[in-house]
Amino acid sequence: MSKAISSRAFQVDDSETIVTLYIHAPRPIVDGEEPAGTWRCRYEIDGLTYTVQDDAFGVDSLAALTVCIALASIRLRRLARTHRLMWLNDPDLGLPTLSWDIPQPTATNEDRQQ
Repeated sequence: MSKAISSRAFQVDDSETIVTLYIHAPRPIVDGEEPAGTWRCRYEIDGLTYTVQDDAFGVDSLAALTVCIALASIRLRRLARTHRLMWLNDPDLGLPTLSWDIPQPTATNEDRQQ
């Protein structure tokens, strides 16, 4: 497994418990692995009574990393409902969310004249 390239620590409510998110370096999937020709990026959430690990995939390293952070954000937001996670004493975990809604281009004046 690749080493973590980034991490963030969250406090559980007002306790001393720390839950840490680790994002690992994206790596290309080699021949014989599925899905071939793509990239994999793993995240881990440690500090609970169990460790969460999952992989995200993308067509290149940036896509895999972006999806990985989004999946980790979703998982942490779900965990925050029951474990009351805080970051910098705030329930906003400071992680981005992805919207798959791509805005449609608007018509320009030139388009309207045709």
